[in-house]
Amino acid sequence: MEGGQGYSVTNPPVVQVQAPTAVGSTAATVTATVENGAVSALTITNSGSGYTFTPRITFKQPGGAVLGTPTVVNGQIT
Repeated sequence: MEGGQGYSVTNPPVVQVQAPTAVGSTAATVTATVENGAVSALTITNSGSGYTFTPRITFKQPGGAVLGTPTVVNGQIT
C-alpha cells in the first residue's frame, strides 16, 4: 500500500467509503492513522451493511487547520 505523503498526525485525512446500494443498508466508516507524513494504517470503525461489492475508499483533506497571524519584518514574512 502506498501511503501518500504530507499528511498530519494531528489532523489525518478523512477516509470516504463508497456507500452501499441495497435498500436499508448503512455505510462503513474507516479512520486513517498517519506516521511520518504518510497513511500507515486504516481502522474499520463500523463495517456497515448491505454491501454487494467491494467499496471504493478515497482520502479527503480534513481541513480545519488554524494559522497564526504572520509577522512582516522589512517586507518579509517571519
